[in-house]
Amino acid sequence: MSMNYEAIIIKIASDVLGVEPEKINIDGSKENMETWDSFAHLALISSIEEELGINIPFEKISEINSIRDILAIAENQNGE
Repeated sequence: MSMNYEAIIIKIASDVLGVEPEKINIDGSKENMETWDSFAHLALISSIEEELGINIPFEKISEINSIRDILAIAENQNGE
């Protein structure tokens, strides 16, 4: 069963970052979203892991800089 990871990740990012979903897209990143600070980064990763049932390796967490990065990891872990 294929999931729409992009929509799910954007919804989670919206909730965690306090930004309307319409204002978040695949190119959303730490650099262009002022509410995406280090605390929000960890909350975002934790929420995504819980919601999608995935485990993002510790060494990958610091490499995540955008919604696109999160999407790639989620799809990779679920064989998409």
